[in-house]
Order: sequence, then structure tokens, then C-alpha cells
Amino acid sequence: MTEKMVRCARCHDVFDASDEICPRCGTTYHPPAVLPPGETSYVEKYMGSAYQATPPPVIEPAPRSGPGPLVGIGIAVVCVGLVFGGLFYAGAVGSAPTPTRPNLVFAATVVPTVPPTLPPSITKAMAQFADPKFSAHITINTMATVSGRVINSDTGYTVLTSLDATVEAGNEAGTVTIGGTSLDFMLLNSSLTWRQHNTGQWRPSTSIQPYYLLLPLFDLTDAKMLQYTGDTTSDAGQTLNHLVSTRWWNPDMSKLAVLDISSLPEKIEKTSLDLYVNPDGTPVSAEFNAWTDASDGQHLVKVTATYKFSSVGSAGPIVAPTASSALRS
Repeated sequence: MTEKMVRCARCHDVFDASDEICPRCGTTYHPPAVLPPGETSYVEKYMGSAYQATPPPVIEPAPRSGPGPLVGIGIAVVCVGLVFGGLFYAGAVGSAPTPTRPNLVFAATVVPTVPPTLPPSITKAMAQFADPKFSAHITINTMATVSGRVINSDTGYTVLTSLDATVEAGNEAGTVTIGGTSLDFMLLNSSLTWRQHNTGQWRPSTSIQPYYLLLPLFDLTDAKMLQYTGDTTSDAGQTLNHLVSTRWWNPDMSKLAVLDISSLPEKIEKTSLDLYVNPDGTPVSAEFNAWTDASDGQHLVKVTATYKFSSVGSAGPIVAPTASSALRS
């Protein structure tokens, strides 16, 4: 026994080569042919030549299903579209010429500002108020109230004044009452004289308070100082035009109030004037207000003067004192 074990080419049983016959299937054992020196196996002989056996194909695993590829393709399409869109907009890609429209410049139509149409009453009223020779009978009643908050008191006080006068041809004559004292006055040719009401002799005055100089009325020197707010009806059923002062109006408050405004313990901050005239502009009445308010809206000082007009255009004449009432110094 040579102990050279071989395998049967038929049944693949292993047996001793010296037996020469497979003890299992009886197939005769033929030892493999020995290659001459220098010869190699078929695989080694033809490796690297055109006759090399083709290696089996490698089968890649199938890709997983999902939106990944589709999403990628979509993104690519969008990017390409954006690129070509940008090029087209920038003019890099040729396109058919687009007809151009001429730039038309339209000049803005300048509309002239039309001045507001004011009622004729304002024009005539302004003319009468500005007339230094205005003729009328005028009564003025004033009430000035001062709050106790101004004088650090539980109660305030009230001052009453009045003026009843005839104005004509630049002269004035009448009676003024302040603090319960009444004086007759006469302003002739810019000279003022006075006396105790209905008594005594006329005396010259060394100074003239503003309220003795009524004309021109209300210090209205420009139409923009008044505006028309509509019509109203008087207590007598008369239709009147209502005119009010504007921010352009800056009056002499002492003159309109028949009161020395500087004597009040609080400075006046606001003023207003309401005028009521006939449709033809003839003045009928007026109200002058001057006031100062606290932060809570309460009046600290309030002055109200009401005016009444009569005999407009026909008052007078004003006659100088007679010899029997000759002036005494």
C-alpha cells in the first residue's frame, strides 16, 4: 500500500492509487497526465490574451424605491429653467425684437386755487367795522369771572362792566360803568372829557383807556380774520349770517372787554369773536370771549362781552357840551 490516496473521477470516492480500481464503483483509476517541462495549465497559458475567459458579470443590487431620483431630476430641470430665464432676461439669449413704446410725459394740469366765495355780508360788514366814521348805537355788557384756584380761595369773584355809546363821524359819547361807578364820557376830535353820570361839570382826561376808542370796531383789518360758518335764526325769528374769528385775528382785549385785562390775576391765553349780521352785512350783535383754562379744562379766568347794534348808519349827531356845562379843570 503506497498510501497515495486519490479520488475517483466518477463517484469521487477516495482510495489508494495502488489499487488502480475504485473499490466502490469499479472505475479504473488513471493518474493525471504530467505536463512537459515549461508547460502550464490552460488558465495560466492564456491569461492576459484574447482567449482569456470572460469573468462572470457582476449584478449590482437594485436601487431602493423612493422619490430621490425624481426629486433630483426635478431640481435639475428647475435650475436649468432659472439659468435660461436669467439669460433671456439679461439678453444673452436671442429673441425676437420687442416693439418699444415711446415714453409719454404728461404735464400735470395746474388748477388755479379758487379763493373761497364769501357771502356779500362779510364784505359789507368788514367795510363798516373798518370805517373810522361808522355810525351806530352800541351797548356792551361784560362779565369777567376769576376762579378761586387763581387767588388761593374757596370762592372766586366776578367783575361787571358796561358801555352804552353812540358813535358817529369819528366821535363817541356815552356812559361807561366799571365796579359800580358810572361816568359819562365824550370823545370829540380825539379829546376825551368825562363827568359823574348826569351830574357835575365835564372834565378833561389826561389819559384815554382803549375802550373809549371803539372805532374801528373789533380790530378787523383783513377779510382773512373772519370766516362764514352758516346761517342762524335770532330770537326774533330773523335770519342772520354767523361769522367767527380766525387765527389771524389779534385784538386789543381791553378795548373789546371794556376792562383793563392786565388787572386780572391770570394772563389771558385764548380769544374768540362771534358776529351776527344781516344778509346785507349790517351788524346786529356780537360776542367776545377771552379765557384761560387749567389742565383739567376748568376756566381760571373767563371774560365775556356781548354787543348789541342799533340805528346803524343813522345814529348821532354827537353835540359838544353846552356853555352851561363848560369844562372845569
